[in-house]
Amino acid sequence: MERWSIVISIKTLFFRIEDISRQQLPLLVKPPPNLNKMKSIVLVCALIAAAYAAPQGSSTEPIPIVKDESQINGDGSYQYAYETGNGIVADEKGELKQVGDVQAISVQGEYSYPGENGETIHISYTADDQGFHPQGDHLPTAPPVPEAIQRSLQYIASAPASADASAQPSK
Repeated sequence: MERWSIVISIKTLFFRIEDISRQQLPLLVKPPPNLNKMKSIVLVCALIAAAYAAPQGSSTEPIPIVKDESQINGDGSYQYAYETGNGIVADEKGELKQVGDVQAISVQGEYSYPGENGETIHISYTADDQGFHPQGDHLPTAPPVPEAIQRSLQYIASAPASADASAQPSK
């Protein structure tokens, strides 16, 4: 019985607070004078955000796969090749090789795709226990070694090894 009286008391208190709020709310809170203008600004901002969120591409058509070949052999070797309708082409072959006392995969392949300026970017590569080695005309290369540095490297390589070569100079 006591539990029901607590529930009734809480409901009664809630309704009294609600009645008081309804009577005094218009006196305490006045709507801002430019409410319609603010609603219009929020609506315009929402439309601009929706326009920026829309897909920007000229076409939403899926890109067709022109060629898709794949072969996985029981000895760990594999080969795959694919070509897409937008000019992306890839081809790769891999096989297991013995490196020391472990087997490692050795891969060679190539891929190409149309660049932003319209010319085709072509990369050929190998990947093995020595790392990944890409080759392509558009890849940056190191600048040539200056002649003075080249001469000093040749001099160091041709200089005889001295007996004190293992000794460190004192600081």
